[in-house]
Formats: sequence, C-alpha cells, structure tokens
Amino acid sequence: MKKKVISIVVGTLGAIVVGGYFGIPIIAANVIEGKITENSMCTVDSINVTWSGPQTISGLHIIEPRGTADLNVEISHSLFDFIQPDFVLSVVVRGDLVITTPKQVPSENVESAAPVTSVKSTKPDSKGDFSLPNISLTVELDTLTIEGEEPLEYKDINGTARIDPGRVFSLLLEASTNIDGTISCSLEAPELLTSQGDINWDASASLDFIIENAGLPTIGGQGGWSVVELYGQISSPKLNESLNVSVIGTLSEYDTPRGTITIKTQMLSTTDTHNVFVFNDKEIVGTVNLTSVPTTILAPLLHFYNIDPVRDIGKTMNLRVDRVSEGPPMRATFTSDKLQIVGVIDSEHGVFTDVEIVADLHNELVQSLTDNTMQGAAIATIHLDQLIPSGLSSIDVPECVGHIKVDGTLQHVSTNTSIKGMQSDFVANVRDRTLSAEGSVRLDNKDSTFELSLYSTEKNNLDGIDDLWKTVTNQLPQGSGSFKTTNVPTNIVKNFVEDEYLSYFQYMGPTVSTNLTLGYNKMDVELVSSKSHASGSVQLQGTKILGANGVVLQVNLNKADTENIFGELFDSNSVLQANIESIDLEGNAVFNASLDVRDQHIAVRGITTQQTSGDRTGQFDVNVIATGIDTLLLDSLWNCDNMLVNSLGTPLSLEIQALNILNEPIIQSSGISPNAAFESSFGLLNGTFFTLPKTVTRGDLQLSPSLTKHLLKDLGPILSDIRSVKHPIQIHASSVSSSLSGDISTLNADLVIDIGEVALDSGSVTMKLMPMFNTKHVEFIPAFFDPIHISIRKGVATYKKFHLTLANKYSIPYSGTINFVTRKLNLQSAIPLTGLGYSIKELRGLATDIDVPILITGTIDNPVTGVDPAFDLNKILQSVAITAIGDAIGEVFENEGKDVPNPMDLLEELFGDK
Repeated sequence: MKKKVISIVVGTLGAIVVGGYFGIPIIAANVIEGKITENSMCTVDSINVTWSGPQTISGLHIIEPRGTADLNVEISHSLFDFIQPDFVLSVVVRGDLVITTPKQVPSENVESAAPVTSVKSTKPDSKGDFSLPNISLTVELDTLTIEGEEPLEYKDINGTARIDPGRVFSLLLEASTNIDGTISCSLEAPELLTSQGDINWDASASLDFIIENAGLPTIGGQGGWSVVELYGQISSPKLNESLNVSVIGTLSEYDTPRGTITIKTQMLSTTDTHNVFVFNDKEIVGTVNLTSVPTTILAPLLHFYNIDPVRDIGKTMNLRVDRVSEGPPMRATFTSDKLQIVGVIDSEHGVFTDVEIVADLHNELVQSLTDNTMQGAAIATIHLDQLIPSGLSSIDVPECVGHIKVDGTLQHVSTNTSIKGMQSDFVANVRDRTLSAEGSVRLDNKDSTFELSLYSTEKNNLDGIDDLWKTVTNQLPQGSGSFKTTNVPTNIVKNFVEDEYLSYFQYMGPTVSTNLTLGYNKMDVELVSSKSHASGSVQLQGTKILGANGVVLQVNLNKADTENIFGELFDSNSVLQANIESIDLEGNAVFNASLDVRDQHIAVRGITTQQTSGDRTGQFDVNVIATGIDTLLLDSLWNCDNMLVNSLGTPLSLEIQALNILNEPIIQSSGISPNAAFESSFGLLNGTFFTLPKTVTRGDLQLSPSLTKHLLKDLGPILSDIRSVKHPIQIHASSVSSSLSGDISTLNADLVIDIGEVALDSGSVTMKLMPMFNTKHVEFIPAFFDPIHISIRKGVATYKKFHLTLANKYSIPYSGTINFVTRKLNLQSAIPLTGLGYSIKELRGLATDIDVPILITGTIDNPVTGVDPAFDLNKILQSVAITAIGDAIGEVFENEGKDVPNPMDLLEELFGDK
C-alpha cells in the first residue's frame, strides 16, 4: 500500500512538471497577444515563447494616432534568465516606422488648448513595488518616415540605448537621409532615471548632434530647404539649475547655399517669474544669430494668427539677439522683405525700449487680419518708447508708451469708406489702471479724430498689461472712462446698429461725432451731426442694457426729409424734438416730443407701461396727450380723403388711453378742434375697427363750409343746404365697425344726428322743391330738423323718417337710403301744395293740405329731384275743396312784402304738363 501511495504522488508531481513545462510558454504567449490586441487596430502574426529562448514577436503591426509601425521584436534570453540577479534585459527591434505630425490647432481653439505644465519636483513619486529593469535596447529600422506636406524619409536607422536606473543612461542614434546625408546624436546622462522610472532633475546630461545634408520639412507649400551642416551640443551640470546650448550650421535653398545659424546661450534657473526671458523658470542668456534662414520655421506659431510666413513676412529672415550676461540689456534685430523689428530689451527689469516695427500690410494680409472687413495696402510703423509685457514698471514711466502710424489707403468693404493717414499715441499704465489712445485718421477725405481713455476701478492686483487689458475690456460696456470721435462717416456707424433702426440714419447727415462717458453702471452718450443732436444716459447691468433716461433728441429736417416722413403735407423745413425721461427694454417710458413746421407746433407727451402682475401681465398700455396736431396729417396717415380736416378743422388736440396696444388694443379717446369736440371708446382686432359695446361715441361739430361741403353732403343733399345752426351739430354713434383698410362696404354703425334749428339757403337744392322760397328776396329760410336716426349696414345708410319744418309751418318728411359704396341716392320726401304759390284761386277752400311725393335719386355729387311718377295732381284736385291752400300761401308773402310769383307757372315748372 505504501509503495502504491508513493507512486501516485510521484506520478502526479511528474504530470504537473510536464504540464507546466509545456503550458507556461503557451499561457505567456496568450497573455502577450491579449495585451497587444487590446487595441483593435494592432495585430501580430506570431508570438514565440520558449524556456530556452529566444523570445520573439513577429509581424507586429501597430496603428496609433501618432503613426504606424511594422516591427519584429527579439529578446535573447531564456525564461530562466529573468530570475537571475543583475539581469540585463537585451531587446532588439527591427522594422519600419512612420510618424504622423500632429495637425495644427485652429486659431480659435488656441486658448482652450491644454497648457503645458513644467516639472518642478526633484524627488520621484513613490510607485509602489515597481522597479525599472536594467535594459539594453538595440533598434535597427530599415526606414523612418515623417509625414507632412512632403514626407521626409530616413534609412538605415541604428540606435542603441543602455539603461541602468540610477547609474547609466546613454543613447546613440545614427541615420542616413534621402539626400545622401547623415544624422547622428549621442546622449549621456548617468543618473537621469530612478529605479521607479522617474526623471531625476538633479542629474547631469550632455547631448551632442551632427546633421549633414538633411532636408527641412515643407511648411505651407514652401520647401526646398535643407541643412548643409549643423553641429550642436546641449549640456547641463544639473538639469534643474542650468542648460547650455551651442549650435552652429549652414543651410541651403535647393542647391544654393543660403543661411547660417549660430546659437550660444544658457538657460539659468531663476526665481524672477516676471522676466520676459524666463521660460519654465529658466532665464536665457547668450547670442542667437540667424542669417537668411527660411521664415517657414515660424509657421507653427504664426498659423494661430492666420499669418502666412512667406506671403506676409518674406521668404527669408535675419535675426540677431545679443545678451552677453544676466545684467546688461539685450538688443534684438529682425529683418525680412516685409517686416523689420529693432529694439533694446532690459532683462533685469523686463523692459523693451526704443522698439521700432515697420510692417508691409499688403491686401491679402489686411483681409486676413480683419476677416475680410477691410482691404487695401499700407505701411504700418509702430514705435514703442517702453513696453513691459509682464509685471510693473520700476520707474515712473507707464508700462506701455508708443505711437502707431499707418500710411496708405485702406477701405472698409461693407461701407466703401476710404481710410488714410491713421496715426495714434497710446499708453497703458498698470499702476494707474488706465488704457488711453489719441489720434486722427482721414475717412472719406475728411479729417476725423478719436480719443479713448479707459480705467479700472477694481482694486485687485494686476500682473501686467495683459491683465490690465482683460480687466478693463472684459467688463465693457460697463466700466469707467470715455471715448470721443469727430466726423465719423455715418455709414461706418450703421455697422453697429440693428437693421430695424438703419432707416433713421438718413436724418443724421453724412458724418457724426460721438462722446461716450462710462460710469460703471451707466453710459452717457452724445451724438452730434449736421442734422441732429442726441444725448442721454444708458443704464447697464453687466453687458446687458437695461434702459435709458434723460434722452434729448433734436433733428433738423429739410424739405426732402419732412416730405419723406409726412408725405407732401408739409412743403417746408421742420424741427423734430423729443425728451425721454426714462425708458427700459420692457417698454416702460415717460416722454414728450414736438414737431415745429411752418407756423405749427405739434406736441405729444405720454407714458407707456408694461403690466407685470395680475390678469393683464405682459400687456402694453399707452397714455398720450397731443396738442397742435395737423388734422390733414391724420387724414393722410389713415387714408380719410380729407374728411377729418373738413369736418373737424385743424389743429386738433387729443387724449388717448390705450390698453394692450400691441395685441388687441382697447382705446379711449377724446379731443377738441376748432370745429369739434368728441369722445370715443373703440377696439382694434384682426384689421377691424369697432366701438365697444354699451358705449356711445359722441361728437359736437361746429358748422363750417368744409363740413357742409363734405361730411354733411355725404349724409344727404338736404344737409348740404344748412348755412347756420343755433348750436353745434351733435352726432352719437354706436355699434360702429369697419375694416382698417378703408373698405366702405365693411362699415356698420348706428347714428343719431341732432341738428335742431338752422337757416337754409333759399337757393339750395332743397329749396327748389319749395319754389315759394326760391326767390332773390328770401336769402335764408328758418328751419328745424328732427333728430335723424341712421342705420348703416355694409356701407348702406338707411334713414328712419324724420321731418324738416320750414318757417315754422311746412313739415317736410324724409326717409330712404344712401349707398356709400356706389354713392347712389334713393331718398323719399314730400312737399305741401301750400308751398307752391300765392293766388291759385282754384285751390282755396281746401280742407287739408296736399303732400306732393318727391324722389331724390342720382348720386351724392349729382342728386336728381323729381315728383313721384305715381302722383296724379288733377285727380286729387277734383276731389277736394281748394280754397284753403291759396289763402295759406298768400299770408307768407303779404307779411314779408315780397313779390308774388305766378302760381300756375310754379306748378308747370315743378311738375311739367300732366
């Protein structure tokens, strides 16, 4: 039994050993393949893991955003070697590599790009139990391709790296260029890496490189440049304290030697973070001298500002910067075909002095910099007496003092405004928190000036000009300061105004002068032109405009402007004035305005209110009182064909209270004029005018020739005969409705006209029906009108029967219809036979008077009067006593001492032969 147990144990252990021997390499290979294929874009042909080695990865294909690679990897060790003490991992990588250069970040995304943070710590962070192995790496690439506008290809790349954390870090790299040149570099930094893989910033390092006959990348379509020879060394005794750079070389454009590079600088550790020569806590000292080098090397930086180096700066450039030590100022000179910069830089104080910049602004550059809002060409000259980009001035001089001058002709595209001879002085004073500029420019051949002064009232500490600029400008239009201009073309100002207000600029004149004063939560504005003057205070809350108060406006209108606003009513100059006590964006306002034209003074004052509570929330109400209104103006605005001026006279005074005027207006109004007084309550809805239910529109009209000739005539021929009244004619209207388009066929109304005692013209159309009064001896006939009730439906007026009493004796009835649409008449009346003559003996003794029916037809403008054809006088006379009529007629003429007409002639003239 004991032997049997031992044999089972031994057999089991043997099986485990055999399984492990064959299984562990397979498991390791699967793990490696799984790690590789975690990225679905990466593949591998085969992975070979054996106990005796070597370990290989064949056909490894890697695709990453930064490039692609096709590699074979070999580790020349058995699996047992990995557990040996002082083991040095030996790795050989062979294959091909393609590097994709990152795309340029668009200029509008520059500020959002993640900032680069420098590493300041000199102590490695703990990474647990991780320990970087001792590595010997050999790289043997057939090709290395750097993609770009024109790919750069390098061949036979051989490199070795030896890493023993804390003791050894060395790198050697050699490659052949595609123009029969070589690149080689070597790096020695023994203590660069810690055992956890962190950088030791206290380590020393030395990098040497040699480049011969190597092409430079094509940028922006500009290529053909190459390095003839370039030698350099970068070294540091202690990385966190100093860095020494020494580079010398020559360039070539195609096959022509052109351009030299000489750099001898040091980067020294400093705590002066405000120095303009400090980058990542390192201060630059030394000399940089570039002669005839291609400007395309600036493309990665200038791309952010839409500047093309070759087009806008020139094909080549010269740059010399001298800073021999940390103390004395440095002088810098930059020259190219289209840009020259000269200046002195004091690194101790971070000050640029005597800087002169001359730039050739050609048309394409101008369009690019201004986003196509301007075009043209000019030479810009900028002189800086002093510039401190960061920090404060140590002397009593502002951080930026300079002058700019632009010679040439530019054009504002949208307004076609020419811009010439611009010059300006400018100052930025961080200590005083002010930005200011003052200068002049010639706009459309007129001299214009401008003056700007802005300052910050905030008490926060400012780091420099950039901080001052952001603090002042970010709060606009809030802020403190002023801005003044003179003679600015109105067309330019239009670009900053919404389209709905552009039509008002025709009343400003060709140029305008402005004066803006910022008072933090308000902005006082003044606009002055040859035609107008406006001033007021705009209320602000942050960048939001709340409203305005104290607005005063005066516009001097010539004849053409007046006619453009009011039509042909006023053939004269006029003056429009307005005073707005207050107004906000909700529409609440208190205002008054006036128009003076010829000898008329039209004045308006009012209040507008936006309701904010209750059932009427959101409704807009208006209360207005107006005096001196030219009624002819209202006739023109409302297409009333002069009916208002003829009936009311002019001028007119009005008081209006309008509720919910923007949606479904309800309006109460009253007014007086030389010939009338009235009041009404009405509404407007869907293009329709209507009086309110249970309300009556009342009007008192004084009789005038215009009223008689127009309004009264349209209401019937009989009313046009009135020559005087004892009291004003009273009109009451109710249930009125009509289309606002002026369509008479939509007119509906119930009218009551109270005229009362009047005097009628004896020679009028009405009196022709009463020949006894139609004589030169009787000029006016006394009469009395009963109240006249008129019902108008769809433009047709129906008259309820009323009576006109003549000379307190003769009662004449009237009724019928008037079609205001066709202007046709269909009226009925009757006249007594007693009014036809004096001595008709045959008519005497008549017991009752006989009414002769009369029809009035034709049109309002041409009425036709005649006896009803159905009337038979002879038949009537045969059946009645006729003596009474003659007696009645005689009394009238005997009492007045008038000539007695021939009665029979009157009958024949009136009725004709029967």
